[in-house]
Amino acid sequence: MQTQPVNHAVSDQRPWGLSGKFLRKALFFAIKLVVLVFSGWYLYVHVIRNARFNDLFALSVSILQNPASAWLFVLCLGLALVNWSLETIKWQFLLKRFARIQFPRAFAAILSGNAISLWMPNRVGEYIGRVFFLDPKVRIKSIFATFAGSISQLVITLILGSFGFMFFEKTSNAPPLLFWTVIASGILVIGLLLFFYFNIRVIRTWLPAKPWAKKLRKYLLLYKQYTNKELETVLL
Repeated sequence: MQTQPVNHAVSDQRPWGLSGKFLRKALFFAIKLVVLVFSGWYLYVHVIRNARFNDLFALSVSILQNPASAWLFVLCLGLALVNWSLETIKWQFLLKRFARIQFPRAFAAILSGNAISLWMPNRVGEYIGRVFFLDPKVRIKSIFATFAGSISQLVITLILGSFGFMFFEKTSNAPPLLFWTVIASGILVIGLLLFFYFNIRVIRTWLPAKPWAKKLRKYLLLYKQYTNKELETVLL
């Protein structure tokens, strides 16, 4: 009686696939644990161990004993949730070109990015925290989608800041020459910000002919997928 040869390549394939999947899950769990530990450490060192923490805590308790202040505190918490929800919707809107993600998962990604940003410079944590909630195939693209959202937020902040600065100069009895200089500078800054926001692809032509710039130039092409109407929506 002939025995069939055992195909070891096939029989070994499944266990290795399962172990690879297990290792990926273990890695992501370890990363989440590191984020949790570092975020807790940051809050402990910079808030609880702060020399003025006890004074500020006692002052906060005395203020919240007033019912009106307590309601204002609850309102602030509610507005924080609204703020994060709007950021989630904006991110979902920018991601729809590359991936679909449900609101609860996107909201968790936003909170994760905020948590990592506590102890990382220049809001880098926002990009790192969000990509772990997406499929590996679209993670690089999602970074540029997040970058587009950050640019829109920066543009709005600077535009409103420019209007505020012009208003401040008007109410501070500044000399006419200084006042009109501020007005002209504010209008110029606003115009440049809006121009580059709606024509961010122009930056591609300024990149040097270097290997690292070639890849960046390729990813900047992603912005061609956003119409001016979509960029207006994100800005609003």
